[in-house]
Amino acid sequence: MYILLQALFTVATMALTVPIFLSYWMHVVFQILKVCAATWNGGSFILEVMPRQVVQKQQTKKLNMKPIEQTNSTHHAEDDGTPGKQHEHTTEEQKQ
Repeated sequence: MYILLQALFTVATMALTVPIFLSYWMHVVFQILKVCAATWNGGSFILEVMPRQVVQKQQTKKLNMKPIEQTNSTHHAEDDGTPGKQHEHTTEEQKQ
């Protein structure tokens, strides 16, 4: 069945090439149809696919991001002002 449909499509495609080649107006119409199809497909992609990708990317960033206030507040709570303690704290962070 697939071979039959492929043969039918091939014959139909080849049958259109000669009239399009010989007629200027058919050639112009065919070119306009190609440009319209490309514009429609590009517009559909921009309006349908791109917004989904942006939303998905924002959700991924939101899940991977740590709040800045929590990070700063934990550093200030653990720091008591001693110089030796600050050095130990940074080495512990580097190990993690």
